[in-house]
Amino acid sequence: NTIAGIYQKHGDFENALDYNIRSLKIYQQIGDINGVGNSFRRIGVNYRYMGDYDKALDYFHRSNQITEEQGNKNLISRSLTSLGICYYESSYDEDVYLTYVNNQFKVIEYLKKSISIKKEIGVEEVDLLWEKTWIFLSYKNLEIEYDLQEINMFLQTRTNHFLLDYRLFTLLEDTSYLETAYNQIQETADNLEPDVSAKFLSYPIPSAIVEEWEKVK
Repeated sequence: NTIAGIYQKHGDFENALDYNIRSLKIYQQIGDINGVGNSFRRIGVNYRYMGDYDKALDYFHRSNQITEEQGNKNLISRSLTSLGICYYESSYDEDVYLTYVNNQFKVIEYLKKSISIKKEIGVEEVDLLWEKTWIFLSYKNLEIEYDLQEINMFLQTRTNHFLLDYRLFTLLEDTSYLETAYNQIQETADNLEPDVSAKFLSYPIPSAIVEEWEKVK
């Protein structure tokens, strides 16, 4: 899992996926059910970054089912957050408007559940930036009223991540977040081998960030 996390952090999602699958098999062999549930989520995250949203959602749902059965609230909240974000990102692959709208409501449902559990286990309000960002994005897409000023409180604890920064740009329409996201993916790509770098830049979010930056720079 640690090796997978390092590969994922550096944008090498295929190697990250390989190590997460190897870790999953060991958890299954030793009967660590929570480890299996968390591995399903980690595998799903890699598929999400690679743009294979159907597989990502499958693994996130499997993770959520196991963690719900085990009652591990920390892992339940993580799987719910992963589901919410993935339903949002997968929405842009949908040609059917009704499915797109339904996905936006799923984003809100799963992320609100995650927030409720996180508050229950003592997570501070200011540490809910990821959940709040995607909830507000879905509100925006559904033309549901929301207070944009509320997001400012959460920005105080923000740490840079290209996906989060890109979606903050989508939400706030502030190009400084897009620039930060663009610089992050370029730095990541520059530190990868040429073939891995090309794959990384071809994935949906890095590709979208480059395209958007070319429009506004």
